[in-house]
Amino acid sequence: MLLSIREYAKSRFITYEAARRQVIRYKKELHGLIETKARTQYLTDQAIEFLDQHRKDSPVTVYKEKERQETETQKIELEDLRSKYTALLEKVTMMQEEHARERIALNDKIEMLYQKRIELLEAGTAKRKKWFWQKG
Repeated sequence: MLLSIREYAKSRFITYEAARRQVIRYKKELHGLIETKARTQYLTDQAIEFLDQHRKDSPVTVYKEKERQETETQKIELEDLRSKYTALLEKVTMMQEEHARERIALNDKIEMLYQKRIELLEAGTAKRKKWFWQKG
């Protein structure tokens, strides 16, 4: 597999300039392991392996790697929080729907009791007992 120096740098989370300087530093050792096509240098598998073994971790590289790992961790946490938020939102929606159904049922029950009260009041006035001193 052939990788350009730019692709190599990107895959190792280093700058292009750092990768280019490393290739120049080990020019003698890499002789024959780098192919040039249209003014672009490509690293063979052996060159990549050699550069990986001889690459020193600079503080900047270590920091960038740590930063990348933290970013990945934060992405995972964010996705987890999003899924929890979605689940809670669905639960709240279900609870609101249930509450609305219960409220409708209670309103129906109140209406029925109100109608029953009216019927009882009307029936009570119709069957009112008359006392012996009342005429009519």
